[in-house]
Amino acid sequence: MIDASKITSRKKYVKLEKRLKTPEKEFRIPILEALVEFGKMAEAKEVLKIVGRN
Repeated sequence: MIDASKITSRKKYVKLEKRLKTPEKEFRIPILEALVEFGKMAEAKEVLKIVGRN
């Protein structure tokens, strides 16, 4: 599992208004966490499944 003490920043979930897009930088930590779960390498569709559940 992921060691939460090594995560430097994680913002709480905030729902955006319609037609607004989540900034790309907000996906960095979840993507890196997913890659750690897979052992640093995975197909994009597998990473997206994990990022989508968070």
